[in-house]
Amino acid sequence: MYDIKNEVSLRFNIKNHLKFYNYERPQERYGLKTPLEVRKEALSKAVPEKYPIAANKRIQKYKINGVHMTATQNCLAVMRKYLGYPLDRQCH
Repeated sequence: MYDIKNEVSLRFNIKNHLKFYNYERPQERYGLKTPLEVRKEALSKAVPEKYPIAANKRIQKYKINGVHMTATQNCLAVMRKYLGYPLDRQCH
């Protein structure tokens, strides 16, 4: 996909990917507008249009009772809930 051989080629490919993503790639969640089009539109309106973000199942597994938790916090909560570990138990 990318021909990365050194730092120069890495920087070039990152720059090109960001240009493509922001300027050329329409996104379904924005009604097939590019991120740049959405940004320009938002800056030109008093009340910008809202674009809801769909739930991400990979992120949901780190939420307990609707609260975002770090992986460590999540590990501790699961250990307490299912294994009966005491509150001071550390998760490594």
